[in-house]
Amino acid sequence: MDYNDIFVWPDGSWLYRGDYSDECDRWRGDDYEVLYVGTPDYHDFLDIREE
Repeated sequence: MDYNDIFVWPDGSWLYRGDYSDECDRWRGDDYEVLYVGTPDYHDFLDIREE
């Protein structure tokens, strides 16, 4: 995994892999999707966040 991979939770919260820790699981839950650097989903997510 790259530290710039993105974790996205169903409630819309997200953070970069480099900022992820076990504490995140406690308050966000472990039901997340990982968007990997270089994939179309990753770039689409960033484009939506920048709008």
